[in-house]
Amino acid sequence: MIYKYNYKNLRKLKFEKSAFKRLEASTTAYLKFKKIDGKDTIIYISKNKDYIYTNDEAAKNYYFNRDQSKIYFPHLNIDLIPEYYKIKERLYLAESKRRYKTRFDERNSKRQFKDSEIIWAKNFNLFADGYYNLVLTELKYFEKQGGADLIVDQVKEYRNWLTNENYGKNLDDLFLADYIDHIIKLMKELKILDNDDSCILTDRNMAPLSALIIYLITNRTNIKYILRKNINKSENNLLSYFNRFLGKSYKRVSAKGYYYKSSECIVNQYFNILFS
Repeated sequence: MIYKYNYKNLRKLKFEKSAFKRLEASTTAYLKFKKIDGKDTIIYISKNKDYIYTNDEAAKNYYFNRDQSKIYFPHLNIDLIPEYYKIKERLYLAESKRRYKTRFDERNSKRQFKDSEIIWAKNFNLFADGYYNLVLTELKYFEKQGGADLIVDQVKEYRNWLTNENYGKNLDDLFLADYIDHIIKLMKELKILDNDDSCILTDRNMAPLSALIIYLITNRTNIKYILRKNINKSENNLLSYFNRFLGKSYKRVSAKGYYYKSSECIVNQYFNILFS
């Protein structure tokens, strides 16, 4: 979400009065992780102090807008990878056009840019060229989810995305092979998929998917047998996997309404039987 920068909205986001004073005195951008109403929340305030951004908007502005001439890999929300690539490609083409003028070849420049991104991802070294210091904030946020290993795995995902048009459209990117058939069966019981494995969720009713994602986030005992190692188990990341698989663009999960409660019962019952 986006809020106008003022004391009232900072208080709404659980900031103390002393924090407001420090922000007023600061001349740099601000990124913070806070627990608000029991949920992990990303908060970003630009150095201009015009708006307060949270979660998806916070990640987007932190990585794409904090520097006028450069963007950064979106570790806090890898669902932004396609937008990251598009913006970075546009900057690359603009610089190539400025440099080569009449000799500029757009098609060739696009190919060179993609090749350079693949090489970067393939040879990625967290401890080279100061990258570790660049992502200290993310490493702290991911401390309980694998830390440095998760950062490296995200770059591997980027490489897969660059080299495979179907990346992210298969459940084996998220779940261990032994459990994919179980997940498919559960998604059919939840009316997420039909018998032909096509998505039948409507844009207004994602309660069944919310129930499944919330189970994967909250049930620490069983999910280690289901999800691939070092998967970032945040709400945003799991939702981005399912969005790619289902061809949807849901923004957030919601644990509200009758349909959620009934879906939650189906999910709990299914996994209780599976792991009994």
